[in-house]
Amino acid sequence: MNNKQTFITTIKIIALYILFGGFWIYASDLTLNNLFYEPRLTFFQTIKGLLFVLVTSIVFFFIIHKELSKQAAISSKLANESKRLFSLINALPALLCLMADDYSIQYANKYFKQRFGDVEGSKCYQILKQRNKPCSGCDISELLDKQEHVEREFKAWDNCIYRIYDYPFHDVDNTPLVLKLGLDITGHRLAEEAKRAEETRYYTLFNSMMEGFALHEIICDHAGKPYDYRFLDVNKAFENITGLKHADVVGKTVLEVLPQTESYWIETYGEVALNGQPRKLNNYSKALDKYLDVYVFCPKPKQFATIFFDTTDIQLSQKALQESEVRLARIVETVPNGIIIFDTLGRIIFANEAAQKILQVEESLIEHKIYNDPLWKISSVKGGPFPEAELPFACVMRTRKPVWHVEHAIEHNNGAIVMLSVNAAPLFDATGNLSGVVASFHDITEQKQMEQHLYYMATYDYLTKVPNRYYLEQALDKVIANAKSGPKSALLLIDIDNFKIINDLFGHNSGDRVLINIAELIGSNLRSNDLLARIGGDEFAALLEDADEASAAAMAEKIRSSVDEYEFILNNFGNFSNISISIGITIIDGTMDSAQLLSNADIALHAAKELGRNRAVFNNPDSNPSAKLERFNNIVQLIKRALKEEQFIVHYQPIYDIREGKTVISHYEALVRLIGMDNELILPGEFIPIAEDFSLMPQIDRWVVSTVLQTLQSYRDINIFVNISGLSLGEEDLLSFIERAIIESGINPSRLGFEITETSAVRDLLLAERWVHKLKSIGCKFLLDDFGIGFSTFAYLNSIPVDYLKIDGSFIKNIHTDLQQRAIVQAMCSIAHILGKQTIAEFVENVDVLKVLRELQIDFGQGYHFGKPRPIEDWYIA
Repeated sequence: MNNKQTFITTIKIIALYILFGGFWIYASDLTLNNLFYEPRLTFFQTIKGLLFVLVTSIVFFFIIHKELSKQAAISSKLANESKRLFSLINALPALLCLMADDYSIQYANKYFKQRFGDVEGSKCYQILKQRNKPCSGCDISELLDKQEHVEREFKAWDNCIYRIYDYPFHDVDNTPLVLKLGLDITGHRLAEEAKRAEETRYYTLFNSMMEGFALHEIICDHAGKPYDYRFLDVNKAFENITGLKHADVVGKTVLEVLPQTESYWIETYGEVALNGQPRKLNNYSKALDKYLDVYVFCPKPKQFATIFFDTTDIQLSQKALQESEVRLARIVETVPNGIIIFDTLGRIIFANEAAQKILQVEESLIEHKIYNDPLWKISSVKGGPFPEAELPFACVMRTRKPVWHVEHAIEHNNGAIVMLSVNAAPLFDATGNLSGVVASFHDITEQKQMEQHLYYMATYDYLTKVPNRYYLEQALDKVIANAKSGPKSALLLIDIDNFKIINDLFGHNSGDRVLINIAELIGSNLRSNDLLARIGGDEFAALLEDADEASAAAMAEKIRSSVDEYEFILNNFGNFSNISISIGITIIDGTMDSAQLLSNADIALHAAKELGRNRAVFNNPDSNPSAKLERFNNIVQLIKRALKEEQFIVHYQPIYDIREGKTVISHYEALVRLIGMDNELILPGEFIPIAEDFSLMPQIDRWVVSTVLQTLQSYRDINIFVNISGLSLGEEDLLSFIERAIIESGINPSRLGFEITETSAVRDLLLAERWVHKLKSIGCKFLLDDFGIGFSTFAYLNSIPVDYLKIDGSFIKNIHTDLQQRAIVQAMCSIAHILGKQTIAEFVENVDVLKVLRELQIDFGQGYHFGKPRPIEDWYIA
């Protein structure tokens, strides 16, 4: 409000005062006149009142005008202050707003609106964070309740970082509000991060230095003379070199940390800190017991920094080097290795005593000789010339690099050959030019001879002196490679039939003698370019190069027949035996690796074994191994199921007494069958070998014995023999079970007999003998099955007191037409009777065979002529 406005306002107030004062006086006086009727008195009273109003109005005019002028001045000042305040608020480079308790913005300054637009009435979290709900940690109600200001930082949606100050506030109408002040500190934060990154880089560099670094402050006395210094900072390398930790030195003086520090170091450092001239020192520190190479400089007055590294090892090495030069000269002359130095032309300029001795040349003759002098003829360690370009001297001169462990031989004029291992290195002069070659060598003659011996031991069989499996596989790889583009070759896998029995009966010395003889026999039949190897205990392999199917078959038969016809002397007592071998053959055409070829040959070998041994069989490439494996697995599962669910059955085949005047059943042989998935019967020949491979036969034998005992209880006028697997002979529990089951069954033990094969009995002689003696002691009988296969001695029969010998069917089936077989059976029968044992012939297929057996005085017969295996009920009814 200006002066004119103040004056007009004052006039208006006085006019109103005069108007209402005059009206009041006139009206009151008129009323009094009417009541008391004193016109004269009333007139004067009126005049007096009006004069009073007029006078007071003049006084009031000046008073009011003064007050209004003062108020106008104050209002004007307040208005100006308000404008200045709002100008300041809008000019303030910070966010400023008033916010209600529902987070709505009631007022925002110009800076706020420039950053986020027209925001009044909007929620602060929508504007600053672009969210639909308040920020976590921001509670307006709690802030207003506590009436305490809050300070925090947050990042807005525009990625700017703000420091926010929230203050409780009451508006003019006492409405609670929050004054929010936000300062943009983005640049400050970026600067801080840059500073921290810079400091990090500095300290990383500082602590990555290989040299020790330390910053110090010099300490002087009152006269300005340095007497100590303080550690201000040190790096990691300082700790590593001195062994002093950062925390243990920073802030302390050197005399506190290292009291033995010499004054020399303090004085020198003081000079640098005070005059600013850098120095380089190399001296010994008694306090650290180290030689130090130090560079010291002055970064600011009265401070100095040191960069240093430990030269103790260098100093000690130099000292040691000086001391060792004398020793080295002595060592060179006394080391067992030869040492020779050549000039660049290959002439010897130095040779130590060992070199002279190895080369067999006197010192006066060896100097100035060239490296390949005729005095020593250089050759390969395997014989033949050694390429001159590969000699150590030539290699070093060509590459200027060392060579190591170059092996060659030297032949002296007297014919003596010495093998050497040579190391050689270049020699350079002070300017870096090649000045010669130094060579060190030692005699490896004995080492090479030992290596040859070890190689022989690693690749040859110690007993038979033929190559072993390792040698064979190496040779096989070469033959396979050649067969890919050249002629085929053949691999023969050879196994001695029933070799374990020879070891068991006659001892391992006899077995070794047989192996040596077999190797000699096979080797004598092979061609000069063929390879014989022993690859297992009684297994050999013959590698026939350039051999097709026909030549491989012919060679295999030649080897087989030569072994079959040879009489092997088993011991010093004149015992001999005809031994047979089985051979598996596979052809090498380059399509299979060595492992596949050996596997195929092994399959063929097993086929030869299954076909009766003493034969050679080719691997059949058309066979289906996966189908065989599937059938194999199916049989295993059937056996396991049958053991749980009793899916075995027993058929019985009669053994007849065929002695003169008799044809009656003596006893039955129990033959187990496996019930297949489709209720077909699987015969023993198919599932028993598999059961033996999986050690399931003892369980099957236990089931058969239990079943046969039940049959003997039901049919009291028959006798039965049960086959016992060779694997079961080692089962002590099974033997105890059978003994207990027989006793508990209540049958006469003489009605039960057991058959064991000749092969298993001889293979496990002690076990078979234990079974026979144990069960015969309670009354059971024993029969030796498959008698006569592969043996020409019956000495074991004295150890196994069996009651019957069952002659193998291979000797019986053609006995009526084959006189040789007839003679063999007659010999077996005579020996058996002499030993007090009865004989049984199997494979009795017709009357003609039966007639011959009776003529030979065979006691019992078994075969289809008498009947096929059937359930016991069928025989009993018949």
